[in-house]
Amino acid sequence: MIKLFKKILYLINILILCSCTSSSDLEIKKVNFSSFNDLKADFKTLIINNQYANKIEAPYIDYYVPEKLGNLTKKWVEKRFETQNKNSTNTLKITILKANTLGFPLDSKAKIENILDNNASIRIEMYIKTYIELLNSNGAQLAYCDIEIYKGKELGENISLMERDYQIQEMTKSIFFSFDRLAVSKIKDVFKDYLPNS
Repeated sequence: MIKLFKKILYLINILILCSCTSSSDLEIKKVNFSSFNDLKADFKTLIINNQYANKIEAPYIDYYVPEKLGNLTKKWVEKRFETQNKNSTNTLKITILKANTLGFPLDSKAKIENILDNNASIRIEMYIKTYIELLNSNGAQLAYCDIEIYKGKELGENISLMERDYQIQEMTKSIFFSFDRLAVSKIKDVFKDYLPNS
């Protein structure tokens, strides 16, 4: 009876160990724009103006993360906006003011450059800020809005570098879909006179 009980406990432990997620089980998936529908608006020309910081020095860690927020924001603009009137003389201008990932060591003595290659604890902050304006043929503003979003998260020292990358990418996806919801809501409200069926 005792031998049977030990065997059952052994099997339960094996099952528990096998069911735990390991770093090799983590799949880093890119932000997918396929579910985003076009926002049709009364414009002919689309301008993307990049003004966000493009630095490779602390605390900016855009060069380290799986997908850069700046690149994703540009892709979002290209995917989301479509002209509804090819005869329009209006211009839709999107200025990307912020699209950055920042990293701050939680240990005040550590440097960000050193902790990116080891599993020390780190605070990740992500910012996206855009200014969207519709201009007529004379450059006068017909409508405008700004969209700003922030997310922050602390990643402890007890996770692997693979899991850290996974967590950062999940944060990226989360902030981006939150940004999209906020942007679409604001655009439909502010630009309602220049959108079909608004």
